[in-house]
Amino acid sequence: MARVGSLRRKQDTIGDLNFLVETKQPATIFARVRKFGAVESWKKETSTRASFRFASGGSMTVACTSPQNWGLALMQETGSAEHLRELSAQVRHGKASLAGSSLRAAGVEASSEREVYRALGLPFIEPKLREGRGEIEAARRGKLPRLIERKDIRGDLHMHTTASDGAQSISEMADAACSRGYEYIAITDHSQSLKLTNGLSERRLLQQIKHIDRLNARCKGSFVILKSAEVDILEDGRLDYPDAILKELDCTICSIHSRFALGREQQTERIMPRDG
Repeated sequence: MARVGSLRRKQDTIGDLNFLVETKQPATIFARVRKFGAVESWKKETSTRASFRFASGGSMTVACTSPQNWGLALMQETGSAEHLRELSAQVRHGKASLAGSSLRAAGVEASSEREVYRALGLPFIEPKLREGRGEIEAARRGKLPRLIERKDIRGDLHMHTTASDGAQSISEMADAACSRGYEYIAITDHSQSLKLTNGLSERRLLQQIKHIDRLNARCKGSFVILKSAEVDILEDGRLDYPDAILKELDCTICSIHSRFALGREQQTERIMPRDG
């Protein structure tokens, strides 16, 4: 089984959930889905594809395919629709098309998504790029961008600890970050006005700063814990700590956590930068 649709393309917003299943018995798969909690059959589209709706209002589509057609089905179910339209237009006059029968007639191995792209004269295009925004032409020219991978991440600049509403201590989070090969993290616990999350008072923040300094001394420059805080922007635009405290921090995250119903002008004035 694989995630497909906007979920696989890792879009910022996901309208529904889409899955592709390799099976010779689609009806059995659909029957199992219906038994999953409060999921009920919504609309059966074809013998190999059906949609379901959750009691909560969300929806899910399940498509089924054979092993020999997995690569092509994975491409088609992943989309986007615009990517597939542009892909079809690019290969319309080639030796193969996106139709499974045409691919098999051309001797193309459709069980692998990479093989399908190769048969269409293109390098593999990462799902994240498949939005019909020029990626096919870029692929033809060998100009596809390299996407950021987990190994490229050097640090994390927003981390809450047990001092406010996090689940691990600074030391535990630093150890986990080091195990991932990070070079730095920033500790950004909530500021004092956010009582619900046990926001740090000035005294507790200063204690945390000293603790971080001691931990950094042990690291001897091989790994750095940045001193920071997620500081509330108060209703009148002031920050939740005085300047003398803020100057002790390496960086600051400024956030609004209250009074969301203020008028447009007042809310805008609230977040505008101030001299000094």
